[in-house]
Amino acid sequence: MDEPETAEEVLEWLRTSKLEPGYLTRDEIVEMIDEHARKRHGYSARHLLRAYRTGRLDQPGEFGDLLCVAGLLDDDDPIWLPPPRRQRAAG
Repeated sequence: MDEPETAEEVLEWLRTSKLEPGYLTRDEIVEMIDEHARKRHGYSARHLLRAYRTGRLDQPGEFGDLLCVAGLLDDDDPIWLPPPRRQRAAG
């Protein structure tokens, strides 16, 4: 199979791939999520996953396959965390 394009193709790829520990790197997982989320709705992986984690993702079912892939990431992966708060300059 070439590069998976649809949700069904991604799920089929997941079913037929040997996803052993270390098979995909963290960067490869994020890259896959980012590429497919951008193609579908113009979202970055970071935007998609943070919106999902905070309950602000409209129609999460459209991204079920990518959210399954995201489940391969550690719960404390930086992509899940909110961005650091900017401190105002003293003055």
